[in-house]
Amino acid sequence: MVKIILFQFLLLLTITTPVHSQIPEKSSSTQNDTILPHYNPLHLGNKWYYYNSEYNDWAKKEVVSDTVVNELRYYKVNSFLSTIGGFGTIIEYERNDENTGTNYKLDIHDLDKDGRRDDEIMTDSINVPDHTIYLSWRFVMEQPIAQEHTTFVKDKFQAVIFGEVVTLRNLFWVEGFVEATICDKFGVIRFAPELAPYYTLRGCIIDGVHYGNTTGIEDKIAEQKGYQLYSNYPNPFNPETVIRFSIPEREYVKGTVYNSTGERVAVLQDGEMEPGSHSVSFNGKGLSSGVYIFRLEAGGYSRSIKMMLLQ
Repeated sequence: MVKIILFQFLLLLTITTPVHSQIPEKSSSTQNDTILPHYNPLHLGNKWYYYNSEYNDWAKKEVVSDTVVNELRYYKVNSFLSTIGGFGTIIEYERNDENTGTNYKLDIHDLDKDGRRDDEIMTDSINVPDHTIYLSWRFVMEQPIAQEHTTFVKDKFQAVIFGEVVTLRNLFWVEGFVEATICDKFGVIRFAPELAPYYTLRGCIIDGVHYGNTTGIEDKIAEQKGYQLYSNYPNPFNPETVIRFSIPEREYVKGTVYNSTGERVAVLQDGEMEPGSHSVSFNGKGLSSGVYIFRLEAGGYSRSIKMMLLQ
């Protein structure tokens, strides 16, 4: 507690003029959809994958769609931080204003308590001088009493990220005790929620270009959410085997068996299932010996296992 008070005291000593008076009026044109510089790249299909080595925990952010509200284009951003981090999935609608270098989000939860859910509130304005503070709604969640967080823009420097020379900025959200480093090409490259260990960017897809390593991360995130596909038993089998799997919520599930050439030989499940553990049986009677593939698809999760039939 003493450290926090000391930090806030030192912060106040380094404050420049608050930027509220420096930010121009928001434009109502749909042309202001890209930020300059690109501290928050918003394009359909953009994805970010973060890893916390201390928790062995993955987090993901993805731009999944866009929409126009009040003649302004917003991008739907889904962020997943596992239950280890205590958040789950967060959905926000964001837009960038290139004239001000400011990011806004739709106030779909009426955080500012003005009775509207179609207006916007400011989340970031980091294209400002070092050691500047401003109030923003970044990292403010729906709760009985929501309030703006004091955002402190600490410093700016250059580094090489994924082979690109970029400009980085360190930020601190005082009331939420959240730290983050943001750069002008990839957005957030690391963050620490509530003074926890850092989640660091391991890979991303920006404008269709892959950076870092994203192989296999989707499966790891799906398993954190509660998806699991287990090896069949018995294996090898003759002629019948049982396949077990788990899903975290009610959803459409498909389970298909293929032979070694990719030909479909059986559909074991095709429809909605309740959350929890399930099992399906596969009978290989009449089929030739060899390797067969069972593929499970549920939500965004997709995984396969190999099964050996011995006649």
